Amino acid sequence: MEKRVFLQAVSALMLAGPCRPAMAADCPQEKAIYAQAQGGYRLAFKPVGSDAAAMANRVELLLDNTVFTGFVMESEEPTRSVLRIENHCPDGDVTGEDLAACTVFEGYAYAIGLDGQTGMIAGPDGKAAPHLLLSGFAPVLSQAPANEKLHLPLPVSDSFDFRECAP
Repeated sequence: MEKRVFLQAVSALMLAGPCRPAMAADCPQEKAIYAQAQGGYRLAFKPVGSDAAAMANRVELLLDNTVFTGFVMESEEPTRSVLRIENHCPDGDVTGEDLAACTVFEGYAYAIGLDGQTGMIAGPDGKAAPHLLLSGFAPVLSQAPANEKLHLPLPVSDSFDFRECAP
């Protein structure tokens, strides 16, 4: 009987993974760093730096020595968190084609609580979620126009787990 209880406890810890729920709850979203279970891709939230910014959060997608920049903002009705990751997009007056060519990912992003409930990603001062789901991230990333030039490695998944709180 004790062996079965021990194995159940070990299984529960393995399923919980490296997400440190207590740390996630103590971390503001603008300092949260997430990673995929496979470990390749990391998503780091950064301070926006302006109260007037239209974006809710700035982010960096990190892969080895490659850094892609992006942002999270709210969509129109129905209100959702939208994540956009870019690779050296031009500034100023640009066309839709220009933006499409430098967009690595754009899609809905969801915060997932310890209870499994989904919601919007918190603003910069809000509490970091233990998990993030980037809807369609894996298939979009593998087919993005920017990926044709970048040859980003796979496997990649839609799921990111909280790893740490930046200083």
